[in-house]
Amino acid sequence: MDRTTLSPRQAATRAGCGRSSIMRALASGDLPAIRDNTNAWKIDIEALDRWAGKRPGLSPDREPVTDRTVTEGQ
Repeated sequence: MDRTTLSPRQAATRAGCGRSSIMRALASGDLPAIRDNTNAWKIDIEALDRWAGKRPGLSPDREPVTDRTVTEGQ
């Protein structure tokens, strides 16, 4: 297994987002990747980190920002 590339699911976990966000970024070309001879996406870790760092709503260490909900009585 190539340790420098990730599948879309692995990339989503690393970036703290959903797989659908990764797939949209691949489709738009915002996240560069290649497909191997089995048609599976191979996403370079460094490219993913650059893409994730540019996403709004994420802190510099790529942790997702949680929504604040108002509870009753506040």
